[in-house]
Amino acid sequence: DSRKSQDARNPKLKIRSLEIQCDTLEVHGQLKIPETNLTVYARKLVWGTAKASINSSPLPWAVKKAQNAAGQQKGENGAHGRHAGNIHLFIGKSEPADDQEQRLLACGGNGQDPGAGADGKDGESRQSRDGFEAAVKTPAISKAQVSFDTPAIYYTYGWYWSFIKGTSGTHTWGTDSFPTDGTDAVAPGKPGNAGNGGEIITTDKKLMDHSDNSPGKAGQKERDYRGGTAGRPLKSAKYAVKLYMDAFGTDNAGKDVAKLEGNHTTKSGTGAKALPADIIKGKSQSKHLDQAGLWIHPLQLQKVLEYARDLHLAGAVDDLPTLLADYEHTLSGEVPKSDLWNDNSAMQWARAASDIALILQRSRQHLDYYGHGAGFTPFLSLHGTVKLFEQEAERALHILLLTNWINVKARSVKEMSDILTEGIKNLNQNIDKGVEQIATAKEKITTHENVLESLRPQLENLAVELSDLENKLMDKARNDLEIKAMITAGIKMASAILKVIPVGQPALGAVGSLGEVAGDFIMGNNTAADAVSEMGGVFDKASKASKEALEAQKKLMEFKSKFPDEEVPGSDKKMLRKIGSNLGPALSKASEAIGALQVPESEVEAELKRLESESEEWNELTNKIRDLNERKTKALLNLLIAIEEVSEGYAKISSSTIAIVNFQKQKTEGLDKLNPEAVGCINEMEQEARHTLIYYLYLMVKAYETTILSPIDVNWKMSELTTAIQKLLQKSDVNPGRLKDQVHDLMPLYKNNINKIRTRLLNEFNFSERSNKLQIGLDADETPGPIKQLNHYGETYLDPVSFGLLLTDQQLARISDVNLIKVEFDPEGPPLPENSNVVISLQPDKEGTLRKSEKLYAVYSDQPISWSWTYIPSKKEGQEIEKSQPSRGAEDMFNFILGDQAGKVRQKMAYPPVWSRLKLKINFTKNFASGKRPRIRKLYLLFDCDSSLAPENQYVLKVEKLGVPAAVEVKCTKDLAGRANGLNNFYRIFIKNTQVSLSVPSNSDGAAFQSWTVFGNENVDSGHEKTSLKFSLSNHMIAQSHWDYMHQSTGTEVISRKALRKIAENHPEKDVRKSVQGLLAKIIPADLVIRLKPDQDAAVLGLATSLDNTTILEEGKDGWKQVNHNGIVGWVHVNQ
Repeated sequence: DSRKSQDARNPKLKIRSLEIQCDTLEVHGQLKIPETNLTVYARKLVWGTAKASINSSPLPWAVKKAQNAAGQQKGENGAHGRHAGNIHLFIGKSEPADDQEQRLLACGGNGQDPGAGADGKDGESRQSRDGFEAAVKTPAISKAQVSFDTPAIYYTYGWYWSFIKGTSGTHTWGTDSFPTDGTDAVAPGKPGNAGNGGEIITTDKKLMDHSDNSPGKAGQKERDYRGGTAGRPLKSAKYAVKLYMDAFGTDNAGKDVAKLEGNHTTKSGTGAKALPADIIKGKSQSKHLDQAGLWIHPLQLQKVLEYARDLHLAGAVDDLPTLLADYEHTLSGEVPKSDLWNDNSAMQWARAASDIALILQRSRQHLDYYGHGAGFTPFLSLHGTVKLFEQEAERALHILLLTNWINVKARSVKEMSDILTEGIKNLNQNIDKGVEQIATAKEKITTHENVLESLRPQLENLAVELSDLENKLMDKARNDLEIKAMITAGIKMASAILKVIPVGQPALGAVGSLGEVAGDFIMGNNTAADAVSEMGGVFDKASKASKEALEAQKKLMEFKSKFPDEEVPGSDKKMLRKIGSNLGPALSKASEAIGALQVPESEVEAELKRLESESEEWNELTNKIRDLNERKTKALLNLLIAIEEVSEGYAKISSSTIAIVNFQKQKTEGLDKLNPEAVGCINEMEQEARHTLIYYLYLMVKAYETTILSPIDVNWKMSELTTAIQKLLQKSDVNPGRLKDQVHDLMPLYKNNINKIRTRLLNEFNFSERSNKLQIGLDADETPGPIKQLNHYGETYLDPVSFGLLLTDQQLARISDVNLIKVEFDPEGPPLPENSNVVISLQPDKEGTLRKSEKLYAVYSDQPISWSWTYIPSKKEGQEIEKSQPSRGAEDMFNFILGDQAGKVRQKMAYPPVWSRLKLKINFTKNFASGKRPRIRKLYLLFDCDSSLAPENQYVLKVEKLGVPAAVEVKCTKDLAGRANGLNNFYRIFIKNTQVSLSVPSNSDGAAFQSWTVFGNENVDSGHEKTSLKFSLSNHMIAQSHWDYMHQSTGTEVISRKALRKIAENHPEKDVRKSVQGLLAKIIPADLVIRLKPDQDAAVLGLATSLDNTTILEEGKDGWKQVNHNGIVGWVHVNQ
């Protein structure tokens, strides 16, 4: 209110009451709301300026006192002091925390001073006589003495001869009017009463010390006013006197005294006493409410959740913990005792706790609104996703049109009843979806819970094995204190790794470092058993959350089964509230516990490799730790996801139930306008429909972006669609019965985004994409590590990059198919019985990397495609391998999802990137006794890799570290994308002929540098013994750094052919030159470049140090041989 004062005669109240429901109320300056009752529900109240305040005190009077008496009109009463508005602040906290300023003002108004009275006027007085003397000469002198019984104010007299009037005439004296009365006083007005101070109620105790709700004061009492005094004399008369002359003179002449008007009296006016105000001092009251959760209002909570969902949808995950942490904490407690939270609204309390726990769980993992990480690739291909988008849009558009119709068109009771019936129908469909969702989650929760329980004893066993290994290594070290210290540090690190949860992309941005999480553990006196105990605590919280979820799932199914679709009886709303009361808090606690122990998978792997490099005794144990950590992480995160599904299902059921109850209430009341609760439910339905439309648009955009690796700007707000809905609703024939027909009018507009994608595909998609066939050859001689793991553990992980599958001149490389082309078993091992089958599977990781030009993109898929084969030994030679095909159930599901367009979509699933970790697994259908299981000797895989040519002016430098395990930082020139230094193996992309510098430390992580080898299409340059080197990138090239153990100072040294030639040509001793020349003549050329095809211009896959170190697979023409070198299958040319 900008007014500075108000008119006492006509005080105007701009706002009688104001209720603010918000997350944050920020006040700048003075919020001036005279006499307004203010109620605020807010998580946070911020005083934005030094003198910010809320003032509900009434405005002062423009005129200090009332109108004075005028004539006989008494003085006006002073206006009563106005009451200050009440200030009720239900807030979670206020800022600044150390505030000392006066912030709340609700002072009562002062009564106005009264109008002044007036004293009475004095009466007019007259001269008066009690008598008089008169004389006349005629010629004798006659005298007379006249006395009046009442004082005379006027008289006449004359001299008479008997009855004849004398010649002296008539004489008068005095005033021919009587004295007047004194007038009455005019009373003053009465002072205005004191106004009451506003009632201040707040949940923030410190605000009580910075508030003022003093009552007002009454107006100033006037003085008493006197009446006018009576005119004098108080009693008077008028006379006519006749005097009689005596011819002889006399001193006592005769007289006749007659009263003309007699016995007139006067009186004084009445005085007027001033009266005091009825209320001299007003009242005021302040109260602090110490009860958690009073600051949350149901409608505020609904709006905050809508905002949080939109915020999450917009990708602002970093803002969500700040916004929602206080809600999460408060909602985990009891519902406050307040009229706001009745049985109906209390359902919303539990539902919101569950919703917020779900949102925060995803934000802590840096997942988007739909639970996906950066680079998420939808399960379906781009084509399949577009078809799904078209299928699902219609229902969401129907609800969107329905909710807008309610807000815009519904005006009569009949219309309102019809539309609410339609709304209840849609809400019951939503309840059915929620029930379906929680039903499918039940089995997942049980499965993951059982996995967690099975991991507990395995963790304990690993702790024992770590202790045994420590004792074994300490015995070997004997008195070497330095080695013992290294052993202790290694055991502590391995123990710490047992308690962490390694994660990769997409959660990587949200986790701490291994040093931060494990630092206190490593520096303290903790043991492996302590690590297992700490992880056990996380398991317990996850287990509690899963039990709450299963209990909620069970009760929700009971809840739904009790009610028909048409109604949800209000008497059982308490049941729904109780179902979800513990679900949100349990999910929050489990999420926080898991999040606190998450560390980057790469850091864990680096530490495990460092341990392996210290001693061979570590190898078996580190593999067990890797395996257990992977299963532990997978089980915990999958359990959280399954609990999230119950939480989402509960949210669907509870929100729909709340809406149905409100809609039924609205129908019963028969109102033609929606009540606030129903409006809130309508808005929530509208938001859900909007989010559904956005979700399928999101899937389509993600499919596009992870296919083309280019962003696309679509109309997320769907402004054209909103405009079309508004125009459509202006038509007179729009009614609930026709809404479904009118959805078809909107579909072309909604498909505008599809048209935009089609247009962009024409410009962005590389239609020259081709498929290359590339092999990985696992061989006991060439790749003993993976073969050993496969035989020992039944699985191994393959890095396609190290096996040469990532071609340097290609981009957007994806695996479209894989075939198992060879399996051989070790003839020296146990034989494979003919009645036993072997199932071999290949599963790409959920995470992968795609190259486009100089940029590398991380992509992620929840359900990457996989391949499997069955080896049937009883079949004819060459026919033993049967490739698995998609099941009929899977085909039916695709047809169901994609509808009548399914047959037109050839690539239904999204292909995984070539640059993905591959899990190769082998399962025997028959159980074998220990040591009796057949051993794989060779296993060859043929990959169909779809890719397109990278820009011709971009050359790739592949940096590799060879030799003993160690973590080595390689310093590198910054490439086109700004990437510079890397660890061990990495790619950098440059413009042709860029001068590149590489350098490594002389020793790192227990390993010593030996030399560099650099090669590309043209030549091989090996034997660089300096730690740094420079070269011009004239083609795609590979730079390999060679490392050995630091303590090995003697032993066999590998000398390159280039070094041997130098000795043969320049050595001073002739015998040495001759001997080396003979050696060069005998040896097969080394440093063999492995190429994709038998062609000198074909892409380089790797480098073999000599033909002796490869397995020859095929003899080609003109000196070309197909070889397997460390799993890289390609062609080498030996006539160099």
